[in-house]
Amino acid sequence: MPKFIDLREFIENGCQPELPTVADVGVGTGMLYAGRINEIHGEPGTGKSNVAIAMSNAVMKSGGTVLYIDPEDVPAGFTRRSLQLGADPEDLIHRCQYLNDSAPDEILLTQRWAMLHKPTLVVIDGMAECMAAAGLNEDKAEEVLNFIKQQVRPFAEKAGAAVLISDHVTKSWEDRGLWSRGSGAKMGRYDGVSYALTLVDAYSPGQAGSVLLTVAKDRNGGVGVKGRPVAQIHFMPAADNRTIVSFRVPDDQTSSLKPLRTMAKIMELMDECKQATKTDLRKLGKSQMVDRAIELLE
Repeated sequence: MPKFIDLREFIENGCQPELPTVADVGVGTGMLYAGRINEIHGEPGTGKSNVAIAMSNAVMKSGGTVLYIDPEDVPAGFTRRSLQLGADPEDLIHRCQYLNDSAPDEILLTQRWAMLHKPTLVVIDGMAECMAAAGLNEDKAEEVLNFIKQQVRPFAEKAGAAVLISDHVTKSWEDRGLWSRGSGAKMGRYDGVSYALTLVDAYSPGQAGSVLLTVAKDRNGGVGVKGRPVAQIHFMPAADNRTIVSFRVPDDQTSSLKPLRTMAKIMELMDECKQATKTDLRKLGKSQMVDRAIELLE
């Protein structure tokens, strides 16, 4: 006989919505779902790693533990950036386990460790790089599904952690939309929340700026509907090469009025010429604002 699942224990839990409880950064809700695969994607240089580290710092400050799998940076770089973004040195020593440029067999060992120690958050900072290390192609659906099933999902299902994957977007603006690059099979396997990261104001260690997190997918509905701006993350230079990171609820001018004006410009242009590429439309204003307006119109 098939091994059917007894649903009685789930019925006893009722129909209360599942809410994100991990990485409470002060915007009215947690940013990530525990026991789920969450994701963030954006262009190179927009700060995906900075956002992942900032969420990790928030988890550690609240008493949680973090497993950080990093195929892109080196230990010294990760440590420096974590301290710059406000990590407590004691937290990095006692609440953070760091894995650098790991092979697939080491990931399996790390899964066993996670099942025993139950980290609050598992960050995989580079989906494409991890797949390449395993000899897999992110454009092939079968290989994507196998990678997520074997190397990612056990951290969520068996260890109960909130998993956060960092990924890139395709270079083609015409084909981008709200999703990361590679096979579309990825999106079907993200059962938490997926965020699109866009640059609002360019920033550096010596210059203040901000990025915007927008919902690309939220299967459980606890964060918000697709296309909703959830948090604007501000980076402010401080003394001793530190950076003050603050998550804020997007104000109306940033998240609503500016895109509405740009949407009106796009509609006027389309009424006149009937056809235009995204490259044509990006001449109407700042590229990030035009892209946001296009997403809302779509």
